[in-house]
Amino acid sequence: MQKNTAGKWVVFAFNVTDNTATTGDAANITANMRIDGGAANAIDDLNPTELSDGYYIFDITAVEANGDNLLLTAVSATGSISVIGVPGAVWTRPPNFETLGITAGAVDTVTTTTTATNLTTNNDKTGYALSSTGADLILKSSTFALAIADAIWDELLAGHVTADSSGLVLNEWQDGGRLDAILDARMAEASITTSAGAVTTVTTATNLTNLPSIPAAWITAAGIATDAITAAKIAAAAITDSEFTATGTGLSAIPWNAAWDTEVESEVNDALDTAIAELGVAAPTATPTVRTGVMLMYMALRNKLVVQTSGTDAIEVYNDAGTKIASKLITDDGADYTEAEML
Repeated sequence: MQKNTAGKWVVFAFNVTDNTATTGDAANITANMRIDGGAANAIDDLNPTELSDGYYIFDITAVEANGDNLLLTAVSATGSISVIGVPGAVWTRPPNFETLGITAGAVDTVTTTTTATNLTTNNDKTGYALSSTGADLILKSSTFALAIADAIWDELLAGHVTADSSGLVLNEWQDGGRLDAILDARMAEASITTSAGAVTTVTTATNLTNLPSIPAAWITAAGIATDAITAAKIAAAAITDSEFTATGTGLSAIPWNAAWDTEVESEVNDALDTAIAELGVAAPTATPTVRTGVMLMYMALRNKLVVQTSGTDAIEVYNDAGTKIASKLITDDGADYTEAEML
């Protein structure tokens, strides 16, 4: 029964002496309505219409249904006949509350008190089919996870401006970013020029006298590890008189040491192997950090994932302790499978 909307109410009449259903008694049956615990008022439909086997039905006006709780009491003027509402009381639904029309296991209409729209048009998706095992397999598939990862790493950096986020740091370090601009400004102040990515000159207006001196305590025998600098660690002819030209261009000839590859790889691995904490109970933000985005994907793949089909259909993501952290509503009208934004 919808609030403030005309409807119908069924009652049942029976003989109290033998508990048998009473038929043919419509003209003797009347009813009162109590709205939200208020006074009893006779309903406008003076007598009900008989259905069968002791059941009768009253027409209820919108005014008579205008309450959160409705209680209908019916009586018969015929002796030994008792009449009860089926049900006796109801909690109403809000006006325009949507109801679903389902045919052959698929939603075909969404109806309100004012509109009725048939969901028969596939507006923006063609030529696809879901796996027979449904959304659960899709979310657990490696293809799905790889697609999300590709989308994250291929995201343009220019739009990432959230403070304290990995995206902002990467954005500021790229060519033309804020940190790159600061470095360019400092290079200009120090009169640093480059050619083909290598520093060619470092000069100041006072011929390097503005550069601070290196404290003597910084370079001592104790401060340099044993065998840190040996002939074996310096490539043959890597440092010659020609490397230190008047303009410093010879410094660009120092080759890359292959031994450094291992050190760089080790540092990268350390960063990648750092554990990430699970996300808390909250709707995922539309602009997550790379760390937060990766963890949400990992939790969806690794932890319990519930595809709720009883009550409100939804995909629910849980943490390791079994607590739901977020969910998204799902609908399937037989033509379109839709996943709403995660909340």
